Amino acid sequence: MKVETGIPMDNWHEAGPAAAAAEAGGFDGVLSFEIANDPFIPLAFAAVATKRIQLGTSIAVCFPRSPMIMATSAWDLHLQSQGRFTLGLGTQVKGHNVRRFSVPWSPPQPRLREYVQSLRTIWRCWETGEKLDFQGEHYAFSLMTPEFSPPKSELGPIPISIAAVGPALLRLAGEVCDGVRLHVFATRKYVEEMALPEIQSGLKKAGRDRSNFEVWSKSGKLSATGSRSTVLPAATIRYWHYTGGKTSASNSTRCQRTGNGNRWRPRCPMRCSKNLQSLPPTITWFQNSLNALADRPTV
Repeated sequence: MKVETGIPMDNWHEAGPAAAAAEAGGFDGVLSFEIANDPFIPLAFAAVATKRIQLGTSIAVCFPRSPMIMATSAWDLHLQSQGRFTLGLGTQVKGHNVRRFSVPWSPPQPRLREYVQSLRTIWRCWETGEKLDFQGEHYAFSLMTPEFSPPKSELGPIPISIAAVGPALLRLAGEVCDGVRLHVFATRKYVEEMALPEIQSGLKKAGRDRSNFEVWSKSGKLSATGSRSTVLPAATIRYWHYTGGKTSASNSTRCQRTGNGNRWRPRCPMRCSKNLQSLPPTITWFQNSLNALADRPTV
């Protein structure tokens, strides 16, 4: 098991020192999050401030970015960190893609499959010099000149993980990715009965071994007392409200729009609801039953 933590996203002056402190404190990795800030720039500061600790995006929203743009950002962090970077991708939901990012929406599973495959094709072109040739339904790449090719990394391939909730993306993660990032609201029941079996189905289809696949979970804040808390971080609940509150990860309370289009409220109280009792407790990572199923808990 490897334990990771986040770094400040809204203050570049703090990102490097925070990553260095996490490294000194024994953490295995630091993560960035694409919520209100760019997920790559803080990791650049973290890369030059550390030597050992792993770096990753959790997650970078993919569809608003061309795979070529994503490939370049990931390649730079890969080189500058000497191979310590993992690219975590997420599709976001239809509303955010269409209304916030102004990009077309289509079924995410086939599109994300091509996205991952095209990234690897681009990186292979840069590393080996082979002709760039990717032709898919959603993406096509056939031009790469020496002037626009970054230096070879002479490092291993960049690992790719994807955020997944439903069966299709969980299977896709097992089939074509190096890991999966589970939803913050994932329960143990969901992980045992849905997530892990679907991941295993994807691995089996691709003839891959589970030992080379990592599962990320999020345990929330650390608690010195180890006591259970049923009050989720306000930012997490607020973000969930703005995505419409629809997830099969917990079957928890859904939310509805109020008269003000910029405000959301739960349909039932968030405190002490029956479903919230099944969510991962806000306790130290080694006591978290959900994290016992994960390779990389985030605290």
